[in-house]
Amino acid sequence: YTSFSDEQADPPDAPGLTTEKLVYLPECFLCYTPPENVPGTVLRPAQESYGCITFGCFNNLAKVSTLTVRVWSRLLHEVPEARLFLKSKALSCSAVQEKFRRAFAAHGIEGARLDLSGLQPHTGSHLQMYSLVDVALDTAPYAGTTTTCEALFMGIPVVSLRGRGIHSQNVGASLLTAVQLGDLVANTEEEFVQKASALARNGTRLAALRAGLRTRMLRSVLCDGPRHVARLERLYARLLPGPAAVGGEDSPPGCEEAAPPEFQ
Repeated sequence: YTSFSDEQADPPDAPGLTTEKLVYLPECFLCYTPPENVPGTVLRPAQESYGCITFGCFNNLAKVSTLTVRVWSRLLHEVPEARLFLKSKALSCSAVQEKFRRAFAAHGIEGARLDLSGLQPHTGSHLQMYSLVDVALDTAPYAGTTTTCEALFMGIPVVSLRGRGIHSQNVGASLLTAVQLGDLVANTEEEFVQKASALARNGTRLAALRAGLRTRMLRSVLCDGPRHVARLERLYARLLPGPAAVGGEDSPPGCEEAAPPEFQ
């Protein structure tokens, strides 16, 4: 079996935890197509509108692990003037809201600093909610994918935590690198807190990202579908057995030969 990846999602020097043979794309292994009829980005930072820094996450609540709660709580202690805005379908339930308030309270975070929101009726209103966020926070050890792309498309930077040998945690690193925001990928919990707190207090950079991140993303490899498909097709041709494979009829399934330059 073969699995397509990239060097951010599955660094070659990381311990191999997959049963499949990894085949690396030269850039991001993912490709994103934004939905149609999306709202425009709101240029005014949320902290100017609401009087405080707002960290946010719209990931599936199942991804908000005990590790995630611990790291986010450390960040909230580092930035005492900030609040945390969580939005997820499960938060439509008051019992689930109370569970998460207790989880953060165990780390000394008051419930008043948490803004918990449930499901939105349609995609447009869901995306509009990103205007309430200054900096989006990724989850670990299972990072966001669609929600990370949505945040970036709405002009909101995302801070992610890399995990050694953990593909699901490194998806954020792949996406951020694709839009030239690799500096927002942390290698340790301490670095995550430092990067997120510094970014939240950098109003100039936040304003520039709100104004230009969507255009940057649309021009990046992450949103270049034809380019992504063309490279996948070349890889398929290389991996297929028989005459269609690069190297001719003698090329075995999986083709162990060195990749051509564009795949190195």
